[in-house]
Amino acid sequence: DQVKELKTTLNSSMANCINLKHQLEFALEAGREKIPRLDSFGTKLSSVATKILEILKQDANNDDDDVPPTELRNKVLVFSKWSEPLIQLSVFLLENGIQFRFGKDAGVEGRGPHANLAQRLAQFRDDPEVRVLMLNSHSQSTGLTLTQANHVFLLEDLDTAHELQAIGRAHRIGQTRTTHIWKCDILHGEVPSFDEAVAVADL
Repeated sequence: DQVKELKTTLNSSMANCINLKHQLEFALEAGREKIPRLDSFGTKLSSVATKILEILKQDANNDDDDVPPTELRNKVLVFSKWSEPLIQLSVFLLENGIQFRFGKDAGVEGRGPHANLAQRLAQFRDDPEVRVLMLNSHSQSTGLTLTQANHVFLLEDLDTAHELQAIGRAHRIGQTRTTHIWKCDILHGEVPSFDEAVAVADL
């Protein structure tokens, strides 16, 4: 029993280290961006994180052994125009033991910290423990197939083209589940309200 408990603790520590590594890499990239100064940003993102945690807990009691783990569990895509909200959101996820990955710009894949983009996407697709993938709503709203996700969060208002492209990462051919789209605007107002739209998987 002690050995099993030690292995569990070690695996949990390794997962936290991986999350921290991704967070630090992404923060380094974010430091090169011009990021808007936003008051009460933490409070707004706390509301988003609470909603995500609520969604991820909904499948905790489903023990159907005939369903692959990647289809059994809710998975979430989070899109933002800026790196800063994604970094701050990752802190909330980390504190609650939620494994996540950051996306990178596919245009520079193979160089520097972007070299493991394919690996990160594979981990989100294949690992049932990696529940959240955070992406840039402009540079990463096209070209990715992420039908393992069945919830999509849009943290800011987007133009119609980028919005449809972002939603289309999850709601596309190959999707077998209903896709839930959560729109909120963390840039304005005190606490974001959530506008949920549902896209039935009839593709």
